[in-house]
Amino acid sequence: MLDPAVRVGRCLPGQLTSFIGRREELADVSRALRAHRLVTICGPPGCGKTRLALAVARRSVHRRRDDGVRLVELGEVTDPWRALRMLSAALGVSNLLRVHPGIQPAEGTSLLMVLDGCERVLWICGRSALSILRSFPGVRLLVSSREPLGVPGEVVWRLGPLPTPTPAAATDPKQLRDYDAVHLFTDRARAHRPSFQLDATNAAAVATICEAVGGNPLAIELAAARLTTLAPEQLAARIHEMPDLLATGSRHLPPRQRTLRASIDWSYDPLTPRERELLNRLSVFAAPPDLAAVHAVCGNPGSAGRIIDVLARLVEKSLIQAETIAGELRYGLAETIRCYAAQKLAALGEGERIRARHAAHYALLAEAGDEGRDHPARSEWIRRLTLERPNLRAALAWGLRSRPELALRTAGALAWFWQATGTLVEGRHWLERALAASEVADLGARGRAWYGAGRIAARQGDLAAAWSFLGQARDAARRLGDRRAEGRALCGLGTVLLRMGDRAGGRSRIEAGLALHRELGDGPGIQRALCGLGLAALMTGDHATARARLEESVELARELDDQHGLAAAVGLIADLAIATGDLETAGSCLGVSIGILRHLDPGAVARRLGGFARLAAARSEPERALVLGAAAGRLRARMGARPDPEWYRIEEILARCRRALPGPAAEAAEARGRELSVEGAIDYALDGSGSRPSGTGEAPAPPAWASERSRAAGLSPREWEVLGLLMTGLSNRAIALRLTISPNTVNKHVASILKKLRARSRAQATAIVLGIDGTAEG
Repeated sequence: MLDPAVRVGRCLPGQLTSFIGRREELADVSRALRAHRLVTICGPPGCGKTRLALAVARRSVHRRRDDGVRLVELGEVTDPWRALRMLSAALGVSNLLRVHPGIQPAEGTSLLMVLDGCERVLWICGRSALSILRSFPGVRLLVSSREPLGVPGEVVWRLGPLPTPTPAAATDPKQLRDYDAVHLFTDRARAHRPSFQLDATNAAAVATICEAVGGNPLAIELAAARLTTLAPEQLAARIHEMPDLLATGSRHLPPRQRTLRASIDWSYDPLTPRERELLNRLSVFAAPPDLAAVHAVCGNPGSAGRIIDVLARLVEKSLIQAETIAGELRYGLAETIRCYAAQKLAALGEGERIRARHAAHYALLAEAGDEGRDHPARSEWIRRLTLERPNLRAALAWGLRSRPELALRTAGALAWFWQATGTLVEGRHWLERALAASEVADLGARGRAWYGAGRIAARQGDLAAAWSFLGQARDAARRLGDRRAEGRALCGLGTVLLRMGDRAGGRSRIEAGLALHRELGDGPGIQRALCGLGLAALMTGDHATARARLEESVELARELDDQHGLAAAVGLIADLAIATGDLETAGSCLGVSIGILRHLDPGAVARRLGGFARLAAARSEPERALVLGAAAGRLRARMGARPDPEWYRIEEILARCRRALPGPAAEAAEARGRELSVEGAIDYALDGSGSRPSGTGEAPAPPAWASERSRAAGLSPREWEVLGLLMTGLSNRAIALRLTISPNTVNKHVASILKKLRARSRAQATAIVLGIDGTAEG
């Protein structure tokens, strides 16, 4: 007599609820099953492996007209010998491990076997699968398991979560319904509350629930069951209590599917002590860590080699998701498993100790980034810290509660990063909280935090706060005898005074800062001070002094291989060129400056967009000026920047542009600017930054900021024009469209430019013309 968990025949059991989503997965797994005899669907607890396997099996049987289908339900089986008996009986043999090759199933020559839930009897299922593949050539196997069988010929399909919206995007219920996670929640919710409707009042709560459970189908179904006692808003507010919150009272489901905890227990209980330890400790990460972070936070002394083996086993068991992000492998947990493991970690009394390791690791990472920001690797540090932003936030939050001095170190080291990425509101929030929580911390750490807060406040246009923060940073540096830090603070204070209108006071403080940096031989400090003095001279109308200071700053930036410093100096040269009416140079300099800053300091892009708006107004292009001004204003608002004297001057120019156009045209231009993304605004700015209107006049000569080597290369005027566009990152085809010439002609110009500059790539040509050969590609 067959075990009740073995179904035989041409039909599979009917499903009591609808199958939602997974269209691409259904098609992909079906194709894999047509091409291979053993396909295993793997994934974490509750991801919908069984439902997908049955859907694939139904499609396969219908299309191929197989002679039969066997469904062997192993999800509740833990005895390997019972599993062997079930598998053997499904094929009509006494013992699968002792059959002879070439035997055909009794009902025909083509058969599909579905082995559902093999993870607790994996070894015997693997042995049986090998025997079936060798002895029954007409049988195909479709397996669902939290872990692959690990046999030759197996094709493993990893099943991820359902697509899920972010709560921030949850404004339109119609758009939300396009997400499979929301569709599933809505469908199951109606089974418990037939009157449930997704509408504007509950859309954000539903999106929060779906995101909080990480798009896990079982968790979504269990959450929907809670609507019998909780409104969506109440459920969203308490969703952090999972996995205990997510449970159903149904007596007709298998025990491991009645609660989220039981479902994860099924995978957790068989783990070895080392596997449990690593899984628990990984729960402190707010985003997938790299291997170095796993070692630092989760490892034990001398465990470097073993931790990789344990990671590999947990990946195989679908409890860890290994994925390549930005070119490196990282190890993450599904949100449901992370919450479960965090509770286990707390129950063992390890939570605070491991979180302290986590905070210490990310403090060191932040400080390493602070050390590397003045070097060519700046863009790489921006990318890396952006990737680690959730972990940095978690480390800061824990530090404020438990180790304020550690939070202060981290926040002070990240100040430049928040400026570079334009996240000024967030940066100031963390810095002010860390300073308030650590009043007895190391004075050097407080000084760095004050300086960072002052620079951020200055970018926000909050000049009074910037003056206060930078003054405290200067006082701390003097008490510590840190002359480099004192020089930086003096230059910062001088720039604030310039923007407040005190030009003499601003210049004197920057000169004092420059003297300290020259005394110390601090190249980056000297370069920044020279920029400040160039700005001071420009603001007083002393154009000759401004040019001398800024050109000296450009040359020093080249010597230091400092692209960011070069972009700042070239941007000020653009301001000088607008002031003197040299619009050709202004356009060239603005293009180069924003082309560098888009990668090294996106937070400074708003200032350059404002410069492009001024340039367009000077060229009598009011519509273009309004588009660029609106784009700059929107970006400033996103950064939390307040209007300051510089922005008021731009607003005066934009007001004249509004008056120069009919009302509807001006409104349309500004609406267009507000709709542009940052990249779209940069591309729009560069599209009109050429030194001459298309088709008129002569192409530009070498720009004032070009290096001596590039000036001596003998480039033609047209090649200089092509090179200027090439440096902004445009493709050859895009350059052809800008200059209204053929792509083939551009290709020839680029080849000639590379040959004359003796450059092997576009990047190296850019480095040569900027005079920063140290950043060139080899």
